[in-house]
Amino acid sequence: MGIALLAAFVAAGIGPATAADETVELPTVLSVTGPAAFIGKQALQSVQLIAGLVNAQGGIRGKMVHVSLQDTTSTPATAVQLLNQLISQHVAATFGPTFTAECNALAPLIASGPIVSCFSPGVHPAPGSFMFSAGVGSDAMAAGIATYFRSQKWTRVAIISSTDASGQDFEENFDKVMAEPVNSGLKLVAREHFAVSDISVGAQISRIKAANPQTLIVWTAGTGLGVALHGVHDADLDVPIMAGNGNMVRAQLTGYDGFLPKTLLFPGVPGVTPLASAPAGVKAAQSQYFGAYAKTGAKPDLPGALSWDPTKLLLDAYAALGWNATADQLRGWIASQHAWPGVNGVYDFAKYPQRGIGVESCIIDRWDASAHDFVAVSGSGGAPR
Repeated sequence: MGIALLAAFVAAGIGPATAADETVELPTVLSVTGPAAFIGKQALQSVQLIAGLVNAQGGIRGKMVHVSLQDTTSTPATAVQLLNQLISQHVAATFGPTFTAECNALAPLIASGPIVSCFSPGVHPAPGSFMFSAGVGSDAMAAGIATYFRSQKWTRVAIISSTDASGQDFEENFDKVMAEPVNSGLKLVAREHFAVSDISVGAQISRIKAANPQTLIVWTAGTGLGVALHGVHDADLDVPIMAGNGNMVRAQLTGYDGFLPKTLLFPGVPGVTPLASAPAGVKAAQSQYFGAYAKTGAKPDLPGALSWDPTKLLLDAYAALGWNATADQLRGWIASQHAWPGVNGVYDFAKYPQRGIGVESCIIDRWDASAHDFVAVSGSGGAPR
């Protein structure tokens, strides 16, 4: 269902105009076509699985839920257009978008709502705003990566990042982490950049190799990772690679089998590789989550893990407040949660405003090319297991 059907929403919520209707639409703004489609399609599956679980249990407050997809085509301008249409319909909340540039483009539009439940960890919403960000933030990921590097005694670090919003955001946060006293033993020996449209990074990788790093961070998403890994392979640069976790998609990585490095790492989350030490509430959430995916014959990739908790959290808010809840009421309910158990950890919005989780939920994962799966190689926060 599209934008036209959203005209029936009540002025303060996403529910239907008449109580006699039995279904409510969930406005879901995702990139399911275009260069970010590999992320958006995974997120859509996650939202749809939750809707199915909710409906199998009788819905929420007597209403069945239906995912109303709005495709951004991986374009921030289209995301803005879609959100403006939803705002004109007085929608209280949206599910998505999926990547940093889209979420950043929407932030100026929601000074008074609606809630934008961004499925990207690369945005940093202002405390008290109507935007919430998913997963472990890029600042916390950078901290977890540095902790893991210290544990491996990889002190000579190089980085190549894309010039888009995600690459710039991570690089800025990694610089801040490198400047902390605890990381004084780490040295950034090379820094390079490339555009996501580039088809070769040979010159950049040659300069990195000449700097003799012990590890290389490649921060980009989608086809850019394939280009960068090709460059690493062609230059015979034999060091562990830490890649941006937007690429934690099994089908994507399987396609790189012919030029993968010996060690390919990611800053993951418990929704991909759960920890045995997780609290009981988190384990219960993970059991439902992994069980839902198992029925589809698939395992959740990172985009699914990032979108699951924000979707469930927002639906829990509607269950508590009713379908006519305003954006202000939804924001207040979410902000009041200090021990909400999700698949990626226990959420505390007082400790981590607009996000709920921090570095404790960062787990360094290794891609096992033979099993085509992720394996945790660190404990909580990037610490040794």
